[in-house]
Amino acid sequence: VFGAGVIGAYLAHVLIQAGNEVTVLAREERARSLNRNGLVIKHHLQRKTTVDPVEAVTDVSGQSFDAAFVVMPFHKIKPALPQILQLKADLLVLVGNDLAPAEIEEELRTASGIGKILFGFQVSGGKKEADYYVCERFGGSFMDIGQLHGRTDPQMKEWTEKLFEGTSYKLNWQDDMEAYLICHPAASLPIGYLAYICDGDLRTSTREQRRMMVDA
Repeated sequence: VFGAGVIGAYLAHVLIQAGNEVTVLAREERARSLNRNGLVIKHHLQRKTTVDPVEAVTDVSGQSFDAAFVVMPFHKIKPALPQILQLKADLLVLVGNDLAPAEIEEELRTASGIGKILFGFQVSGGKKEADYYVCERFGGSFMDIGQLHGRTDPQMKEWTEKLFEGTSYKLNWQDDMEAYLICHPAASLPIGYLAYICDGDLRTSTREQRRMMVDA
């Protein structure tokens, strides 16, 4: 899992629960915390805390993986491309908002060590603290996933789903992830703007503000 934010942390937790050997690529301070304390997640709605042993590294040069999940905000992907291109993985999944997925995919296809490329969006949230994460999710959460265009090969679907076997995490296969990713901000941005207006507390929003958000 390339990226140790709140989305990547929960994804790593699920993959570990499914019995996979998971490596997390993180910045130096976060990597030290993960290696020292484990992957500590406080699941807010579920009212429980989980601690998973995990290997955290600051560099993946020379390592090979069955699958790599790149989990980071869109604006951080391009600066991270030199490191991403060093990955050697049979499957690479870019997880998160991506407003130029075709451009990113084209750059990644030049990497000889990367096999199949998929795009995904995981529905979960939370916040990152110094030595733990707070996770907000409904149920086991899920990921909308697929190729940029066209149906994903059935064998690739089956292989990817096995990575999550035994968990309640779901994969929802999409036939046009480029359209999905480009349309997604149309819904998320108005909500985000209202959150900024209300200083993060949507309970203080007015009926008129909420109407405007829905209209937008």
